[in-house]
Amino acid sequence: MTDPSDTAADPLAEIASLPDPQERLGWIADRGRRAPALPPEVRVPAHRVPGCTSAVWLLDETSGGTCRFRGDAEAPILKGLTVLICSRASGRPVAEVATDATDVVVALGLERFLTPTRLHGLRQLQRHIRACAARHAGLPAPP
Repeated sequence: MTDPSDTAADPLAEIASLPDPQERLGWIADRGRRAPALPPEVRVPAHRVPGCTSAVWLLDETSGGTCRFRGDAEAPILKGLTVLICSRASGRPVAEVATDATDVVVALGLERFLTPTRLHGLRQLQRHIRACAARHAGLPAPP
């Protein structure tokens, strides 16, 4: 299997090119296992994403009008999706991220493979990233 991150300008397009949703989930879980953990001093309540049942941490390092996010989670699939969502937002202008309503899970065709609570948590993560970007852009928080 080709590693979609090797050539990904848009990681969603590359991962979506994997024909089987189970293969996509496997790639995402593997990415989660290989991703570096955030340091313990960042894995604190102040960096937890509100509304996630499982622990998900988000570090907002945005500066100069360009988003930069790092994330972490305990479960490999959740961590892989968190890393993917963060990498998709990172490097993009704050105003662009603030108004991007793409649901990564839906875009990858994975919604039927995740529990409702996991879906809710991932949507909360995406909302939180958009809200951080909006704050940096001086825009109202997205719904």
